[in-house]
Amino acid sequence: MSHRPVQIVLNERMRPFVNHLAEPRGLFASARARQIREAARVSAKDCADEVGVSDRTYSGWEAGRSKPRSRFAVRALRLLRDLEALQ
Repeated sequence: MSHRPVQIVLNERMRPFVNHLAEPRGLFASARARQIREAARVSAKDCADEVGVSDRTYSGWEAGRSKPRSRFAVRALRLLRDLEALQ
């Protein structure tokens, strides 16, 4: 029995949601999130509190050990955009 890769075809209604998740995950993967936070002189703890996650979880995102999931990814993106606008 051979296995074929599963191809996922996104419903056009889902595409903006998936793209919305990709951006904050990319910011954390590239270390850009930490750069934005540090430039705004905001602690990781303050960011974690604002996003609604533990300090350890937020630090894990910045260190690349994990990725933000759904609603937390959206919250993190909003926060990072706000911090970037302050600069």
